Amino acid sequence: NLGLLHSLTLNPTHHTSINSPSWSISTEAIFYLLFPFLAVDFARRWKFQIILSFAMIWSGSWLLAACGVAHYPGPGYDGVTIHSYINTHPLSRAFEFILGMTACHFFLLRRSEARAPGARATLIEVFWLLASLLASYACVVGYRFFKEDHRTLASWLRYSGGSLAFSGLIYAYAREEGALSRALRHKVLVYLGEISFSLYMVHQLVLRYYEAHDKTFFGLSKGLELLIYLALCLAASAGLHEWVETPARKWIFKRRV
Repeated sequence: NLGLLHSLTLNPTHHTSINSPSWSISTEAIFYLLFPFLAVDFARRWKFQIILSFAMIWSGSWLLAACGVAHYPGPGYDGVTIHSYINTHPLSRAFEFILGMTACHFFLLRRSEARAPGARATLIEVFWLLASLLASYACVVGYRFFKEDHRTLASWLRYSGGSLAFSGLIYAYAREEGALSRALRHKVLVYLGEISFSLYMVHQLVLRYYEAHDKTFFGLSKGLELLIYLALCLAASAGLHEWVETPARKWIFKRRV
């Protein structure tokens, strides 16, 4: 965990240890190391990179299956799994990272274009929002349908199936041409967006604390327990953002300059 290498292990007891969402930092750190190489001539190579990264999902899964690797960990099993490859491994999640790079590429390429009319831009934002919601629902249904006979496809749908729709959503809202994206400029919503990754990182730790001290909350209504949980998560994520993330970013920028 300290070396940010645990997402490479393919062992669920490793990449989910201590704080299971931390696998994403491990995978992200590896992508940042690879980014200078991925960015070389990206304008010409983005299609190739998307196709190659998508192929790695299935070729890697097939190779692991051919080696007799289990898809899910069974009772008492402590070893690598195909499910871990699909869920956390950089080779499998590279497709989404490159989709994000592609969305950024076209955003930068077209940011000087004339802005779309407000009504049209709002319709585009509504379309991508509905497309993302529909894709998420379809992935849930697809996971339930395929999870017994096509486990690799089911796992990919569960964790990454909506990535195409979400990349379109990010691109559309990054242009800030419609009413929905402009509404998201409110300073409260902007701040919640800034602390969102910290919230993702701390929510399970807070939940584990609650489970370990559940007697403290005995007698409280479920609604009040939920409010306390949300308040603790927001407070912890805000503290992490203000006292760790922001100072670290400033230090990196100073070093870069």
